Amino acid sequence: MKRGLCRLLKLLPAQAREAGPPAVAVAPPRSGLTVDFPAEARRCPHCGQPLQTQKSKTRRVSTPATGNIRAREIRKHSRHCPAAPVAVSAELAGLLPRRQRFGYDLVVWVGRARYHRHH
Repeated sequence: MKRGLCRLLKLLPAQAREAGPPAVAVAPPRSGLTVDFPAEARRCPHCGQPLQTQKSKTRRVSTPATGNIRAREIRKHSRHCPAAPVAVSAELAGLLPRRQRFGYDLVVWVGRARYHRHH
């Protein structure tokens, strides 16, 4: 398993060097690369107690930078403080919208391509 997007992005250029110059963006192998995105918060903002893992959720993610991967979001919560919100990964939230499969960079690329096609 790989942990976080930074390690994944370091892995991709190494694959590109081994395979030679690619015709398109290099994507991870289709063997099902899973990247963990744990919540960055360690303690509850209300009571200060350590956060515990609430659940993990795996999503398919597609971006030009990472290719097709499985992102496992690890959500955390405080068992001692029911008022505290569930902590989620800010890194994954910055990569793609909630409940979506395609990253912001891909959405922008498609939007620009459609704009240039019609203007």
